[in-house]
Amino acid sequence: MRTPGYAISPNEFVASDTGLLPEWYSRLEIRFGDKTYPAEIVGRNLERRSVLIRTESPIPGIKPLQFMPEWKGKLFAFFSAEDAKDGIRRAGISAYTPTSIERQISTEKLWLKTPPNTLLVNPSGNVVALSMTDMLPLDDSLFIPPSEWPFIPEKEWEEQQRALEDSLKGNFYVATIRFSVDAKKQQRRRYRVSHEERSEVDAVAMRLADGNIFVSIPLSPVQTARINRITIQSEGKNVEAEFVGSLPQFGGFVVSAKSPLPGKGIEIFMDDITSFRKQPVQTAVIQLFGKQLNLQVIPEWLDYFELGYHGFVAPEVARKKMSYIFSKDGKLLALPLFRRTLENEYNPYEIKIVNAQVLPEEIQNFDANNIPRASGSEDAWLGIDFQKLDEDLAIANQVSEFTDNGDRGLIVTRIYPDSPAEKIGLKIGDIVLGIQIPGQSPLFFDGYEYDQ
Repeated sequence: MRTPGYAISPNEFVASDTGLLPEWYSRLEIRFGDKTYPAEIVGRNLERRSVLIRTESPIPGIKPLQFMPEWKGKLFAFFSAEDAKDGIRRAGISAYTPTSIERQISTEKLWLKTPPNTLLVNPSGNVVALSMTDMLPLDDSLFIPPSEWPFIPEKEWEEQQRALEDSLKGNFYVATIRFSVDAKKQQRRRYRVSHEERSEVDAVAMRLADGNIFVSIPLSPVQTARINRITIQSEGKNVEAEFVGSLPQFGGFVVSAKSPLPGKGIEIFMDDITSFRKQPVQTAVIQLFGKQLNLQVIPEWLDYFELGYHGFVAPEVARKKMSYIFSKDGKLLALPLFRRTLENEYNPYEIKIVNAQVLPEEIQNFDANNIPRASGSEDAWLGIDFQKLDEDLAIANQVSEFTDNGDRGLIVTRIYPDSPAEKIGLKIGDIVLGIQIPGQSPLFFDGYEYDQ
């Protein structure tokens, strides 16, 4: 990746903050002429979306920009950009006319529309201002040269990122929802399980400041009715949770933990979210990989908003399915939610980034018809991950005669802490054929009818 850099001293340069985290790149260089010079980021100005880059020693031939902080007469815009298709960097200059001024309603602040990564120069070639984004503040700060911009030291910024990430990790968990299974349906199906018939599913769970835990998952009333057990995975243990209520208009429900969980809970930002326009925020990208939750905090800026549900304004972001958006002090601004249709169904492709202020309103009006109604037989939880046997594995493990040539049986690949499997002494690599209930016929595992 290449981006323009502007010299403010023989060994210091200002460039756009591209949002790359330090662990995402292996080296940083300044290219001048036909030579490259090792460099490092030493500071960040979040409001101006810029980074301060420094080389070990001055670069021969570099002439730092000289700023003339006044605006008289015509201005020209000097820009440099790399074509995304052919990778060729192009530079140019054009007459600049401020055709657009925007007023931020929440703060009354005025912004001047400008091309990003652009130097504004007067007819004499003197630099008047540097625009790193597509907007410049229309006040005295417009003419402050980059050498006087306040930069947060890079080490301090990294510590702030880690502190926020650690705080969030203490309030996000993996929730496992288990469903009652219709025995007749199980006997009929073997190779394909519909969403309405699945026996277990994992979802992202978030602890709120009031102690409630919000589980983000789009379940229809048919699926919710089949819930018979909910557990929260925290610090290697499974904590039982009790269903409280389903959101009426969005996919998700609230539970309460039966044992204490770590974390102080996520506080929701309850003021005007548009005050964050053109301001730095933190996006927590959250993904589930089996029972593992991966959370990474990425710096981002909110440029555009849209009017959403019940008049709540929500930001427009690229990573809709995974993005929980926070202020710098860790308050939740927006989150991804599935919107329910009139038929109480969900389109998996219709996830929206929704203003977090929706949650308190939804929690006050739970859907009385979307509740668990499971009765009768319940799924048993053994507490293992497994690989299904096949003919080759059965031969390799010398269990062909016991497993119908690999059609039955599971190879244990993981034992969950404090699970029934651990208590009875199962080990990784063991082959489980099924369950024998006294007085009943054996119940064999085939890896399709039973997830665990």
